[in-house]
Amino acid sequence: MEEEIEQLYLDHSDRVYRYIFLLIRQKENAEDLTQETFYKAFKNLKSFNHQSSVSTWLLKIARNVTYDFLRRKR
Repeated sequence: MEEEIEQLYLDHSDRVYRYIFLLIRQKENAEDLTQETFYKAFKNLKSFNHQSSVSTWLLKIARNVTYDFLRRKR
């Protein structure tokens, strides 16, 4: 299981980071939000229902994490 989680991160972390960076244009915050995205994904891995691709699911989590960050920042 640990190897699968590591592989998931290696396969998708760059794309998630780039997506978040496009939304907020802040390198350090994008890095932090990428980590938070994967934390939430790993915590809720059992809720992934395979109706979409893993990358789509991760980007949806990234979007929600980023929007929460922006709301808190206001």
